[in-house]
Amino acid sequence: GAPLRLSAQDVALAVWGVATVGSPDTAPALMTALAEYVASGSLGPGLTGQDVATLLWGFAALGIHHGPLMAYLAQHVLAGPLLRTLTGRDVARVVWAFDKLRARNVELLTAIAGQAVASGLVAAFRPHEIA
Repeated sequence: GAPLRLSAQDVALAVWGVATVGSPDTAPALMTALAEYVASGSLGPGLTGQDVATLLWGFAALGIHHGPLMAYLAQHVLAGPLLRTLTGRDVARVVWAFDKLRARNVELLTAIAGQAVASGLVAAFRPHEIA
């Protein structure tokens, strides 16, 4: 049959679902396959800020540090207009995920901080989003 084509939202929702009900042991093969699918660029340009934030949050919630996935998502945010579309919730999830997984990406975090200040997003944060 034809190869399975997943949308960015399909993958983000699958990761979110596993993360909310499981543990890293719940579906390691599935999580690895999803990470590799995203990191390979198979989703194309359809990845939104919310998708990036949800993917990173899900992997971090499970304690899964998949280097190629994190590098791909960081580059995706930095390479295009996506950075300007991140909401306060997206920013909080992305920053939390990188911290939780002890993944350092100074370029990404500096860009997010700069954009959050320049756009006035920082002023719109609710206390629990910056805690």
